Amino acid sequence: LSYALAGSVLFGTEPPEGYQGTFRLGSASAPRGGEARLPFFINSNAGTQGFSFSIDFDEEALEAGPEMEHVFAMPDGGEWRFAAYYADNSNATPGNGGVDEGFMLGGVIFSFTEYVALPVDTDSEVAIFSMRVKPDAVIGATEVRFLDGAQHPETDNPTTNYISRYMEGVPPDTRITPVYVQARLQIVPDISIFVRGDSNGDAKVDI
Repeated sequence: LSYALAGSVLFGTEPPEGYQGTFRLGSASAPRGGEARLPFFINSNAGTQGFSFSIDFDEEALEAGPEMEHVFAMPDGGEWRFAAYYADNSNATPGNGGVDEGFMLGGVIFSFTEYVALPVDTDSEVAIFSMRVKPDAVIGATEVRFLDGAQHPETDNPTTNYISRYMEGVPPDTRITPVYVQARLQIVPDISIFVRGDSNGDAKVDI
């Protein structure tokens, strides 16, 4: 999908020297059989007008949801002009060897006709990915990572992690995020059992 981003019609001033950009997924936790919601952040010193992503996860532990939730709001309140998403949850080959199985890919262009970009030098939440923890997942942490090469079964082009700005596609720095898989805890009399950081036991990150 990155070829579509690089060829899109984008507007803006000249890009700054020493370009920097980062893709980041927020960490999350969920019990076996539960759902983890991973926020996707982009930070760039040049206005990000589009992006493509290729994300690998452990298909032994997780399943990706069928949709990508859009978070970044367009100035006119409308929808992103182009947004594609595909998830592969197959697990035919044991082991988590890369983006042959267990991956998410997609691409976004905010606008074809006007300058619409993410704020500069800001951690901007652009989307949320829902991940289901398999009932038999191993307790502990499993990694979700940006890894180039995920491929839609109906295309010949592997997807690359790219930020598109000023009619140019550039690779971002990428970071690995952990998903913490929790055991279901049964509360018994006279014993205090808790998950650290989850004082009310609702398995959500909140105040």
